[in-house]
Amino acid sequence: MRAIRVAIAGAAAVAVMLAVAPAVASAAAAAPAAVGGAGAYYSLAPSRILDTRSGPGAPAGAVGPNGVLHLQVSGRGGVPMTGVAAVVLNVTVVSPTVASYLTVWPTGGARPTVSNIDFAAGWTGANSTTVPLGSGGQVDIYNLTGQVQVLADVVGFYASDASATSTLGDGGDMVPVAPSRLGDTREAGDGGGPFDSGEMQYVIVDFGPDLNPYVQAVAVNLTAVNPTGSGFMTAWNSIGDAPGTSTLDYATGKTVSNMTIVPTTLCTPSTKPCAMFPEYVGLPMFAIYNQGATTDAFTDIFAVYTDTAIAAGLRFQPMNPVRIIDTRTSQGGHGALGAGVTAAFTPPTSVRGSNTFALAANVTAVSPTVDTYLTAWATGDQQPVVSNMDPAKGTTVANTADIPLGNNAAFNLYNHGGTINVLVDVQGRFDLPTTAAANTRVAIPAVKASKSPVAIAGSRMFRTHG
Repeated sequence: MRAIRVAIAGAAAVAVMLAVAPAVASAAAAAPAAVGGAGAYYSLAPSRILDTRSGPGAPAGAVGPNGVLHLQVSGRGGVPMTGVAAVVLNVTVVSPTVASYLTVWPTGGARPTVSNIDFAAGWTGANSTTVPLGSGGQVDIYNLTGQVQVLADVVGFYASDASATSTLGDGGDMVPVAPSRLGDTREAGDGGGPFDSGEMQYVIVDFGPDLNPYVQAVAVNLTAVNPTGSGFMTAWNSIGDAPGTSTLDYATGKTVSNMTIVPTTLCTPSTKPCAMFPEYVGLPMFAIYNQGATTDAFTDIFAVYTDTAIAAGLRFQPMNPVRIIDTRTSQGGHGALGAGVTAAFTPPTSVRGSNTFALAANVTAVSPTVDTYLTAWATGDQQPVVSNMDPAKGTTVANTADIPLGNNAAFNLYNHGGTINVLVDVQGRFDLPTTAAANTRVAIPAVKASKSPVAIAGSRMFRTHG
């Protein structure tokens, strides 16, 4: 495939690769956007802004059939009152009475024909969603049928302008990396052995010396495999105790995934585990806490968010959610995916521009005939050894994915086993900026073609109790 390597101020050993659609003839000449500004991402300490069980964010009480909840987001959980284009929410459903789904969209607009989280009766689980703010800084949450309790944790936002820079700094650019598995408790070595309740994983990732100091967050997929009971995991920047929120909820014997954007911190000589391993000082780090039951787990990384002042990545353009693929009706050009099938999909031009390198999407797996997993990646790249979601036989589940676009502006979707239908709803796109550079601390000397992306330089996982 064609790709562009973003080389940062003399970085020869480590660079970051962005998948490119062949239509981007002028990508090499595109200039980085101003520091901060529209499309920059701001990580927040995870904060619960909605819990219908007890009242925060809405009157206490389950959301009923065809019920719509209006959730105030701006001004809460660290989200500014102005200058916000879209927010990243982790939405959790608790004890629904029947199978249903939720749709989240900007208040004041028409409800789109998409779903953000699909669930079975009695299921407790979460899915991340990126949604523009609507009237009054609110979003609407719709439940199709039955009764369901709903939680929402805000983890970050994308800026609509540069107003946040004066109080929150520069924000971050999104940089896709070669999808990689950072740790798997089923494997020997770092992080080996089941993840016990009350245990913490410290995850250290090396992106190379020219990028490490500027890393602000990572986009990772957390997966719990065959838990011995019900529980949850929480991911955060590893500073202090785990926040009072959940990133991934799991139930006995169920394999479940959730993608999230986790803020990072730089490992220092005074923090665990770098106090014992000084060779990791200066590397980005985050933590995952497990509470409730013993489970196997793995963590896959798909993107990194860097300080916008090094002008190295992509900016987010939100949109009202829109469905581009439904294999039940062959929307998108393919029917149901069989075992071992890889299908290539080219998104319509209505959801991508000439400088679009990736899509923010919600992927829903519908009634697989066996337990399986799905993997999405840029067409023209080698299939990565990761999964975007791991649906069980007969279930309908969803997970967020940042999907890079490759040859012919397309991406691949692989199904491992059985037959499965897949829905893809686009929530926004990541574009290479074309505005003039301003106030960049580290200039990009060259943007050059290359055949294959560069993976992360390495990673290490440590386990501890408490």
